[in-house]
Amino acid sequence: MPRAVSTLTGLIVVGAIAYKYRDNVATETADIRGRLQNVKSTLDDMAAGTVHKAIDNPNISLAGSYIDPYPKVAEAHSYVTQRFVPSVKGTWNDHVSAAASNLINSDLPGKARKVFVEKVLGESDK
Repeated sequence: MPRAVSTLTGLIVVGAIAYKYRDNVATETADIRGRLQNVKSTLDDMAAGTVHKAIDNPNISLAGSYIDPYPKVAEAHSYVTQRFVPSVKGTWNDHVSAAASNLINSDLPGKARKVFVEKVLGESDK
């Protein structure tokens, strides 16, 4: 009975953690999509303004500019590379190492041998 209770408790905890991670990923994804939409609209506005300025004044050039022309893109890129990807990678690594640890500690070959001896050979394992 204690094993069933601990297993059920473990499943509930794992389900709650998975739900929380899924919620965090959905929230962060929506935030990134919103930021990317803002960047797209800003870039579209900048492109439209640059085209009109270039038409009005052909001497304007952005080639020698030291100002970052796409600050929102750089911000989104740094967010994805510094926070989102490591978070997903860390979560993935934790889950894989936990699954491998559980598989190693489960004594699966011993259980398989016992089932084989009892069910196939018809002998009791002593």
